[in-house]
Amino acid sequence: MNGSVAAKDRMTQESKVANSLETQEETEQPSSQEKLPTKATLRDSMANLYEMLLIGSEILLDLEHASNNDNPLPESISPHNREQIEKLDQKIKELETELGNRLRLAFGAMLIPLVVPPLSGAAFAMIPFLPGVLNRLQIVNRLRNTAVALIETFSDQGIIVNCNVEVPEIGTLDLFIRFPNQPKAIFLVSLRSKGKSKVFFREAKEAFYYQRKGSGLRPLNADPFRDLGVQENWLRQNRQDLFGESLRDRKRSAIKILAFAGETSIGTHSDHLYTEIGSEKVLLTKTRVTVYVMEAAQLIAFIQSWLKNLQNPQ
Repeated sequence: MNGSVAAKDRMTQESKVANSLETQEETEQPSSQEKLPTKATLRDSMANLYEMLLIGSEILLDLEHASNNDNPLPESISPHNREQIEKLDQKIKELETELGNRLRLAFGAMLIPLVVPPLSGAAFAMIPFLPGVLNRLQIVNRLRNTAVALIETFSDQGIIVNCNVEVPEIGTLDLFIRFPNQPKAIFLVSLRSKGKSKVFFREAKEAFYYQRKGSGLRPLNADPFRDLGVQENWLRQNRQDLFGESLRDRKRSAIKILAFAGETSIGTHSDHLYTEIGSEKVLLTKTRVTVYVMEAAQLIAFIQSWLKNLQNPQ
C-alpha cells in the first residue's frame, strides 16, 4: 500500500531530523564574539548542510507523491473532523513552502567557495534553521496521519477529533478525542518522537529517559505527567465544550495517553509497570496523573479495546 510505504519513509526521515536536532542541542554554538570558523569546521558544516538538503528534498518529494496519490477523505467524514484535517493540510503547505525557500537559500550558500571565510559563514549560518523546519513539518505530518487513521477507523462510532488544542503556557495538546455515542469516552493524546531510540521510565526518578545505540540514558526534556495533567485541568475550566453538552459528559474522566511515534520505541520494563487492554500490552504510569504509555502503532487497537471493555465490562 503506497500510504504505508510513504509512512515508513517519513519515519526514517523523521529519525534523521530528530537525530540532527539532538546533535545540535548537545553542541555549543559559537557566539558572535568568537573568531570565524576554520576551514575544517566549515567543511563539516557544509557536509551537514548537504545532508539536510538531501533529507529536505526527499521529504518534499515524498509529501508531493502522497498528496497526489493518497485516497481522499471519505465523504461520510463529519464537517468538524474535515475542518480539523484541512487546518493541518494548510499548515503542511505553509511549512513545505518555507522548507522549499530555505532549501534554495541553502543550496545557494553551498555554492560559495570555502576559501572566502566571510562569505562561507552564510552557509554555516544556514545549518541551524533547516532541521527546525524539517522537524516542524514532520510533527504536523505525523499528527495528520494519526488523526486521519483515527477518523477513518472510528467514523461509524461518531468520533470527534480536535488537533493541536491550544493550552496557554503549556503548549498544544496533540489530540483531544471524544466518542459522544455509547460507549462514551474521552482520550487525551500526546505524540512524541526522539528519532531512532528507546524510551524508558525510571520509577525512582519519576521521569522518562531515552537511549540511542552506543550511548547512555539521557533524560527526556518534556514532562508528560505535568503537561497532560495541566492541559486537562485547563481544558475542563476553559473549554468545557470539548467534553460534551451535559454535566455528566463534562465530568467524565479522560484517558491520558503518551504515544511514541516514528522510530522511537519503548524499552523493556518490569512486569508490574505493564497493563493489558485487550490484546495491547502498554505501560501504566501513575506519577501525579495516570498515563498510558505506548507506541503510536498501538493507539488504534488500544482505543478499540478500551471501547469494547466499556461496552462489555467483565
